[in-house]
Amino acid sequence: MPSQRMLRLEIRSSPLLAGLVQAMHGLAVCATLLASAIPLSIRLLAVGLVLASAVWHWRHRAIQHIDGLEINARDQVSIAVDQRWQPALIRGDSLVTSTLMILVLQTDTKIHRLVMLPDQVEHEASRRLRVWLKWRWRVDLAANPHEVP
Repeated sequence: MPSQRMLRLEIRSSPLLAGLVQAMHGLAVCATLLASAIPLSIRLLAVGLVLASAVWHWRHRAIQHIDGLEINARDQVSIAVDQRWQPALIRGDSLVTSTLMILVLQTDTKIHRLVMLPDQVEHEASRRLRVWLKWRWRVDLAANPHEVP
């Protein structure tokens, strides 16, 4: 039954990740303003840089370069980058936990880093991907020792 082995995920942007990034920017602003040992002019410059970073992240949070991930019946991985599918390898420096996945994906031309939180992918698809990564993925790495993990 090859169709049962195929896994396709639609990856949405994460409001949770966007909120965490903005909260970290807010904490950085507060910490900078409270650092009384630093001259006021330097603190204001640092606050300006942090706010510029916050605006940049807010404007670019809707830009999701990786729209989807697919694993076919032969355990080959493909990703949709700007809605164009291309083959990819999941590198060994990826991180998978029950609530967070950071996948480092190597295509022919680029290394992509995909941060996935629970609000970006359907629960069942996320579970199936974690199971595949735990039980099948390492076998594929061992089968291709010439690939850089």
